[in-house]
Amino acid sequence: MRIEKFYYSESIAACEARKKEMWEKLRSEINMPQGMSEEEEKEWEWKAVKDMVSKIMPSTEVYTMLDPRKYDLFFVLAQVSVRLAQALTANLLVYTEDMTGWIIFVGTSIYCEDRDKDIFSRLVSAANGMHISASVDTGKGSPTDVDNAVQATFWFDLCTAMTETSL
Repeated sequence: MRIEKFYYSESIAACEARKKEMWEKLRSEINMPQGMSEEEEKEWEWKAVKDMVSKIMPSTEVYTMLDPRKYDLFFVLAQVSVRLAQALTANLLVYTEDMTGWIIFVGTSIYCEDRDKDIFSRLVSAANGMHISASVDTGKGSPTDVDNAVQATFWFDLCTAMTETSL
């Protein structure tokens, strides 16, 4: 028995068709002049999209502030991740940049036993995003530059956006 379903390919084709349909509709709505260069077309479209968004969404000041609860949780999870990396025999990278934090595991496999599953599930639930993929060979000799390895990246947003009204 053999089953083949190409959901990804079908969704990409449908997405491309929908995108083309939307751009055609947008061009007709904004009365784009004919015979423009590709560069002028892109600039015209960008201006039209910005105008449409400004009509839909009122402009309010948004302030981004470091959230102490998220920051503390990230550092607790980073410390616990050291034990998990040791149990997984994986390389561990923890770093922050601006108001974002990353916890990255790189190893030949990510296999969790019972007590380690709890830590891993806490990382998954606390992270704003997670990505598991083959480790990328950058050639720079970094700890993530491991051949035939898997990389699990957890991304944490350490800030909170606040508008003038919520201050």
